[in-house]
Order: sequence, then C-alpha cells, then structure tokens
Amino acid sequence: MITRGLLVTSQIDHSVREYDRTTGAFVRVAASALGDPLGLVTLNRDRQKAGLSAPRFVSILLMLLFANAGVGFAQQVNWNGTWVGNWQTGHGIQVIFAGNDLIGVYWHDGYVEETAASASADGVTMTISWPGARAVLTRDGPEAAHIVIRETGRPDTAFALTRDHS
Repeated sequence: MITRGLLVTSQIDHSVREYDRTTGAFVRVAASALGDPLGLVTLNRDRQKAGLSAPRFVSILLMLLFANAGVGFAQQVNWNGTWVGNWQTGHGIQVIFAGNDLIGVYWHDGYVEETAASASADGVTMTISWPGARAVLTRDGPEAAHIVIRETGRPDTAFALTRDHS
C-alpha cells in the first residue's frame, strides 16, 4: 500500500520507487524491471481527487507500466550474429543475421540460395524458407535458440543453436 503519497519512476534503473515527502528519502522499490517508464510521477492527493481507490490506482499504474515493459522486450529481441549448432553430428548449420535481416544459411555442406526470412511480431521466432525446406528458429535466451528444419522427402530435424562468438 502507498502510505507516503508519491510514486516516482526512474528511466535510469527502470523502477518505480515510493518517496517519503516527510523525510525526503525513497523508502522502497514498488516495482522494477519495467522497461522505460517515461518518468511518470503521481501524487496521492491527485488520485484521491479523481476518486480512485488505492488498489484501483495501483492496478492502473502497474498495468500501464507492464504494458510499456512488453514493448521494451519486443524491441530488445535481436538475432544479430552467427548462430550455429549440430556440428557434432556432421550435419551442422550456420545461420547469419545482420540485426534481424537474414544474410546466409549454411546447411548440407554449402550455403543455401534463394532464402527468405520473416520474424514473428515479438521477434522471438524467425521463419526461414528456401526451395524444398522451411526452418523455424525460436529464441530460448540471449545466447540460445532451437531450430526445427522441415525438408521435402526427409524427416524433420531439430536441435539447439548458440550464438557463435569465435
């Protein structure tokens, strides 16, 4: 519950902090890891004048902040770099991106021609197609992903990918 009357959001550490106007100190972190909260400041008495109860006010505030956090996440997903996997089996793949633009795919001992790629709305999934095949890459973390490759006349192939830093 907000007891001291002021919430301040920080674009520096992406948090919402409760401010005690009596002592002039921040007394606790009310929310964190929210994306860019746009420097929102809200006074308790303004909330009361608007007829908002404390729970409803906090719900609306957090809903707005978390909606902003989702936008921040979508903007942060980036496939930039070289992604590799499955080399231990002798059938490795190399997928190269500049940002989210596909540059090349190495598969079956050569670079694939006529590739096309598209990202999902959130950027987490990338679909790559070439004649006779389609691959779906899905991010599992900042440096990890997995791929499923469907090729005409072959069984599906699935394995982990990592971002290559060599």
